Amino acid sequence: MLKTRHRLARLAAAATMLTTCGLAHAQDDDDTKRSDDPTYSAIRITAVETDFDNIDRAVNLGFTLGINIPGLSFLAAEIDLSGTLIPGDNSGPAPVSGGGGDGGGDGGGGLFDPILGGGDDGGGGSSGSSRNLSQDEDDLQTQSVGLFAVARSPGRFFGEARLGYRFLQTTISDLDEDDTGSAWGLGIGYRYGRDGKVALTYTEYGSDVQYISLAISY
Repeated sequence: MLKTRHRLARLAAAATMLTTCGLAHAQDDDDTKRSDDPTYSAIRITAVETDFDNIDRAVNLGFTLGINIPGLSFLAAEIDLSGTLIPGDNSGPAPVSGGGGDGGGDGGGGLFDPILGGGDDGGGGSSGSSRNLSQDEDDLQTQSVGLFAVARSPGRFFGEARLGYRFLQTTISDLDEDDTGSAWGLGIGYRYGRDGKVALTYTEYGSDVQYISLAISY
């Protein structure tokens, strides 16, 4: 219970910092940024999910630097940097299975058993848990760099799609195969001011890793 309260307190502090910094920078940006400057920045807070049932989500704090492509107002290039702020709890590795027995005999299968269904397998052994469990004992922490091409629809409310390449480092060895490769994502957002945006995005950062992010651009 105490650990949960600490995690919630740190998450609340991160969210407050994200909102305060984003709005403060957005105000400064409106006052000092040149109208022809195609660059923008964003602060993002991210929930990092894996496909393992015994590992809770981690919370990352990230920074994005982007540039709008001149002449193509709907298209941008971004680099995303992200690191863990609150690790994801690991409840422990999967227990070692005893093999589930030897199947309990062949049940006296006859010549026509494949057709008539006669002769069971004596009950067989248990196949074990169907849960997807990591064998690692470490809590989940990640560091990542993503390079993306991003397309956004026009209007105050917008949708976006992103496609790129990512570099991912984690404390979970079962995720080592996801250290580099392609990444893609979808999102929705709201524009405010001249360049300000608030966006909620989902990104596949590997076959077993997903990022769900809230970002404030300025």
